[in-house]
Amino acid sequence: MRVSVKQVDAFTSYPFGGNPAGVILDSEGISRENKQRIAREMGVSETAFVHKSDKADFRIEFFSPQSEVEIYGHIVISTFHALHEAGMLPEGKEVFQMETKRGIIPVKRVFERREPVFFISQPLPMYSYVNSFATEIADALGLESDDLMDTIPSKVSTGLWWCVVGVKKLAKLRDIRPDLSKIERLSRQDDVVGITAFCFDTFARGYDYHVRSFAPIIGLDEDPACATGNGSLLSYLMKHKMIKIKPEIKLIGEQGNELKRPGCVHSIIRTSESGSLSSIEIGGSAVTMLDGTMTF
Repeated sequence: MRVSVKQVDAFTSYPFGGNPAGVILDSEGISRENKQRIAREMGVSETAFVHKSDKADFRIEFFSPQSEVEIYGHIVISTFHALHEAGMLPEGKEVFQMETKRGIIPVKRVFERREPVFFISQPLPMYSYVNSFATEIADALGLESDDLMDTIPSKVSTGLWWCVVGVKKLAKLRDIRPDLSKIERLSRQDDVVGITAFCFDTFARGYDYHVRSFAPIIGLDEDPACATGNGSLLSYLMKHKMIKIKPEIKLIGEQGNELKRPGCVHSIIRTSESGSLSSIEIGGSAVTMLDGTMTF
């Protein structure tokens, strides 16, 4: 059997940046067993398998090297970039419907400087308290409690629960030496996938914040570009009024520099007349790094 495969780096406009994913654009006739084998062979965090759909524009399945998984943000960006590149997205159409295990999900395509950027809506946020003390969180990140912002760490979900914590200075965030065993213990204690730490200083101009996401409990020591981590962070900023509230807020997050995979995460936040959060969209561009054939 011969299968055309791609590796597409999401949340970046440059090679070797962002978060890589595998994409199979023609998955008809590939058994579930072989999908799992392909995902394992690709060796990236997730691989997407695109099918025809009688309910939406496409039906897409997602596999990690271990098992079939639910939808994740970066792989959607990678998949729709590959579909666009292959001419499978009609010109002039902005919103596409994707059939997944979670149901029908819209994906929006916009163009910035002639480059396609794909956005996916995230669920409205849920908030809770963490059981861990700020001193414990700082210690797990290799920081002192004085390095953290005064705003208390919180538990936030726009699809996955994260512990969100602010760091005062970029130098401290950059030099984090995480104790992964401690982060995993705190993640179990707080029932979160990991810790997302941020600051308002950035390495490059044009970004609104810098962020790092650690999730060893799900086998991800550090995510180079994390959609749900950014979604939870943005919700945290809104809740604590750490950004100016407007009907539409556009922000650009910087992530992955410490892993030498710099990424760019776009977000659009919309608010109601009362100023409460009404929607969050996370998006990005992508780059195809590998385009070939797998034979087995």
